[in-house]
Amino acid sequence: RYRREGQQKKDAIESFLIMARSTLNIPISVDIYGANGWYHMGDRIGQDIEMLAEHVDVICPMFYPSHFEVSFLNHSPYKERPYRIYYYGTRRSLSMASYRVDIRSYLQAFRLKANRYDRKYYGTDYVAHQILGCLDAGSNVGFTFWNSATRYKIIPKAVRRTRTLIAGIRKRRHRISYR
Repeated sequence: RYRREGQQKKDAIESFLIMARSTLNIPISVDIYGANGWYHMGDRIGQDIEMLAEHVDVICPMFYPSHFEVSFLNHSPYKERPYRIYYYGTRRSLSMASYRVDIRSYLQAFRLKANRYDRKYYGTDYVAHQILGCLDAGSNVGFTFWNSATRYKIIPKAVRRTRTLIAGIRKRRHRISYR
């Protein structure tokens, strides 16, 4: 609805970003659907990571585990699926952007009751595994928690749990490397 006749969605977004970059003297970030970190969807919905990386400073994908098919990366250990989605999604996004931008993911801070995986696994570890996936993938610019009802009580617990998970991983690595 905001494009000229014959213009592709991707081209409409790019022309806007070119105008914004030439007008604004501030960092620019864009939010994209998480599926764009897995599939090239620029021609379908206009959110092309390669193109976006030419015009912005930060790309913020929404890799919400509840928004992927339940079978997506759902293998043992099952409770670590959020880690895999964020780790691989962040790595893929960085690669698709040729490491020219920062990737600052949105983390799912809500339970989607319609999703059977969420009904079974959503909780402190679910959120902690998302954080850990971003950190392990090399996303050192932070992340944004999202809950449309603005209920964020789980976040402090998840951050503490992430620290515990990291400490446990480091301890195991230390034991392995010095035996």
